[in-house]
Amino acid sequence: MAGVLIFHDAPALAKGEMRANVSGEYQSNNSLRDYSLDFAGNQNDFVWNFRFSDKYAGEYQNKYDGKVKNSQYTEKGINTMLGINRSWGYSHLNIDYYYLKPGIVEGERDETTGEFEDETPFQHVKP
Repeated sequence: MAGVLIFHDAPALAKGEMRANVSGEYQSNNSLRDYSLDFAGNQNDFVWNFRFSDKYAGEYQNKYDGKVKNSQYTEKGINTMLGINRSWGYSHLNIDYYYLKPGIVEGERDETTGEFEDETPFQHVKP
């Protein structure tokens, strides 16, 4: 993986506003479960934004191989912003934490049959 990441802060809410969001997701192919919580506000020019997200995906499966061992992953993220907005400008403190634990699928396929040659990394459990 390579490239450039540019993070742009979400704009602060208008004075007197608060916002909360909760979201979730489920995917059946790998039992992915994902949820996110977000709370932001601007009270008397004191601004904040807090977001927590958590995602877990189990081993995915396909019709040829069944469950593919070590294809699961876990991901967590926390983003926090605290600050003040004044007529002279603003000052915001941002703290971000990101954690990813990927599984790495290994194995070779037979050129003729397309079957995995090494049974070790894969659980051939037919759905």
